[in-house]
This record gives sequence, C-alpha cells and structure tokens, in this order.
Amino acid sequence: MRIHTWTILLLLFFAVTVKAQNQWCASYRDYLAGQWQAIDGEFSFSSVKNRGLLFILHSDNKEIRKNLKKHSFLLTYSDSLYLNLRPLEVFGNDGFVRVWTFEDGRLLFARQDKAPSTFFSIGYGGSSIPLSPKMFKSKSKLENLVCYVLSPREGHDEPAIIKIRESDMEVLLKDFPNLVSKYNEYPRKRREAADVVLSLLLEAGLIK
Repeated sequence: MRIHTWTILLLLFFAVTVKAQNQWCASYRDYLAGQWQAIDGEFSFSSVKNRGLLFILHSDNKEIRKNLKKHSFLLTYSDSLYLNLRPLEVFGNDGFVRVWTFEDGRLLFARQDKAPSTFFSIGYGGSSIPLSPKMFKSKSKLENLVCYVLSPREGHDEPAIIKIRESDMEVLLKDFPNLVSKYNEYPRKRREAADVVLSLLLEAGLIK
C-alpha cells in the first residue's frame, strides 16, 4: 500500500501536536485512570524566591487560571508534570511543584521536611495533621528539601504521602550496587536531601 508523503507529514504533525498539548487531571484517582483533560489556552509558570522551588501559575485567561489553581491535581507543562499543592494543604503552600514519575505510576516531588510522621492522608477540605512552623521555613535549593512519594492506598481514593528515607533508598537502589556505593559516600545527614535522592534515582532510570 502506497502512502503519500503529505499523509505522513500530516500524521507526524498531528502526533507532535498531541504530545505538545498541555493537560490536567482533577485527582490522584483520575491520574491513575489516565483521565486527563486538555487545557485549551495558554499559561506559564514563574518561580517564587525562597519558597522551596515553588511555582506560581499565570494566564491571561481568567477562567483557565481560576480552574487550574482551584481544581487541578496534576498538570502537564512543557513535557513535565506539576503537582498542585493546594489540595494537599499539609505543605502550607498555594502553588505548584515539579513532579517525577516511577514506572508503576507513583509520583515523586521535593518539598520542605515536615513533621516526623512518614505517613498521612491528604486533607481535602481540612488539614489532616497538625501544622508545624518548620513546614513553612523558606528553603530555595534542593539540598535543603527532601523527597516525598505519592503512593496508592488500598481502599482510599487519596494517596499516601511518604517521605523517602535512607532505608527506602537502599531498597530502591538494590539492583544498582555502583549507585549504592555512591550513595553511601554521602554523609549520613545528606542522604535524605532531595538533590542526592533525585540525582541517583534519575541516574538509575527509576524516575523520569
């Protein structure tokens, strides 16, 4: 069967257009189900100084700006994923942060170190844990942040938020002995820092 050149170019153009289409989903459950909605309009992000790599969304379209800030859980922008902190509430910020994904769909992001608890539920409509001043401390570099994973909870639509600790890194890197050795070269107080965790997980190809 003969396919004309213009047909191939049209298909390629359509594929690139679809890939470049920014999208959003309303909940963690929608994300896992692949239920994304197209964003029909332009928007951009700007970083907030000394706010832990926080991004603020901007758009000349008031409806898009209001809808994404108020109702989105995740959105895509320039081939990257961004998490809306507003539904989480426990991190005390109204903005977006960059997200990386594991192959099984779990989400990883960097944020300020919070309370000692490693497991709590998202507090839609109200905070689910006591807030601490430590959570709001201004931090602007990855080395001053830690990493969290959003992971499914059996019997719940909302995910668990789990801080990545040294013991978790040992499990995640168990098939990469060279990276385990590299990880152990870091001082113990640095082994949960976001720059260390992210760099090694990216090098191992465990997140993208």
